[in-house]
Amino acid sequence: MRFWTCFLLLCFTVVSPLTAGASERIVGLGARTGLEVTVYNADLAQVRDIRRVLLEKGESRIVFSDVSARLQPETATVSGQGIGVMEQGFETKPISPQTLLAASVGRELELVRINPATGEETVRRARLLAVANGPVLEIDGKVRTGWPGSYLFDAVPPGLRPKPALILRLKSADAGERVLDLTYLTSGLSWQADTVAVMGPKGDMGLDVRATLRNGSGADYRNTSLKLVAGDVNTVQSRRTLRAAAPMLEATMADGVAEQAVSGYHVYSLARSVTLKDGETKQVSLFSAPSVAVTRELVAQGNGQMFHGRRREEAESNAAIELVMENTRDAGLGMALPAGAVRVYRKDAAGGLIYLGADHLTHTAIGKTVRLGVGRDFDVPVKRVQTAFTRVADRLHEAAVRVTVSNGGADEVTVTVREPIPGDWKMLDESHPHDKVSANRAEWRLTVPAKGETVLTYRVRVRF
Repeated sequence: MRFWTCFLLLCFTVVSPLTAGASERIVGLGARTGLEVTVYNADLAQVRDIRRVLLEKGESRIVFSDVSARLQPETATVSGQGIGVMEQGFETKPISPQTLLAASVGRELELVRINPATGEETVRRARLLAVANGPVLEIDGKVRTGWPGSYLFDAVPPGLRPKPALILRLKSADAGERVLDLTYLTSGLSWQADTVAVMGPKGDMGLDVRATLRNGSGADYRNTSLKLVAGDVNTVQSRRTLRAAAPMLEATMADGVAEQAVSGYHVYSLARSVTLKDGETKQVSLFSAPSVAVTRELVAQGNGQMFHGRRREEAESNAAIELVMENTRDAGLGMALPAGAVRVYRKDAAGGLIYLGADHLTHTAIGKTVRLGVGRDFDVPVKRVQTAFTRVADRLHEAAVRVTVSNGGADEVTVTVREPIPGDWKMLDESHPHDKVSANRAEWRLTVPAKGETVLTYRVRVRF
């Protein structure tokens, strides 16, 4: 009991290098009057923490406790009317048996041992010499390794605190209550969009877009005003505050969520406060679209290996299933879509959901096309084979390819054959007309009858 009483008392009587020789005023969570957290996609968040403190005239030493353990000290800024920040430091080492021992090397402490038979407690003074591979102690002029009992420390060593803290040396023009406004960046907080998509009976699709938040920052954020930023932020420039930017677009979202387009990013603001505990993963709803027009496409994707040299093996795979949506209001959507996973389901005859597959969605602006690859069609196998290869000259090749698309289903299907063709190429011969959709890609749209097959052949000249 004596050990733990002393230990707890010492935890709250800490003198750090920044504040040595002067008392500290701890500004804890009870002094908080406001909290705003803006979370980015890539393990980054901006925290604005507002607290009240009673200051004396002149210099004061303030412990701003319960901040993120992964706070980036170089980004921390503190402001307040009538005050100036003279010095600030960030202390993150937590109190634990290991850190207490490591920070007490060279100091005297007391060794406590209890006789298991009698319960009698004995206490001895010792100097801690080292802890690298276990405690090394100097007792009565002799050196001993290890100790079977516990340790009693005279004081908590400098730099150790129960929780991470920002240590401030402030100067106030007058005595009185002040509001400290702390803003900093921290890692350990992130979010991503997770979308549940359910195929409807008429070929449409319902979308439910949720934000999945993860907190590994080492701090709790209770009753916070929350903003989520979608977009790739440059971390060197990310100290700017989004609240200062003028909104360009605003739309009402689900459950009191508002969306703003700000300086190339999309910001989702929640009207209600949110509590996010350390180590917690939480989902909040962003918006939903009950009926979005969607087209199901079958794609036979090549890999470009047919044009570099002679290949005798036959490549076989099934056509990929792609769901295509236009991000427009006419199609039932028309919202900026944040990056994240999209999981697609279809209702069965009993009304339950059958999982069809998933894909990753990149940040998609209004007016852009969304393509989701959700799996492969069992009934539509595709075979590719190189039928001829000629090296015409140095870095100039000709290749002939045959693509056989089969359909084991009961309905006719259309399959898009995509061939990535490297270099500068020219189509010499083909059984079906192609579209040159980009400098390095040709596409054919083949109609494949039910229980039948369609064969595409072509010859191409490629200059590397």
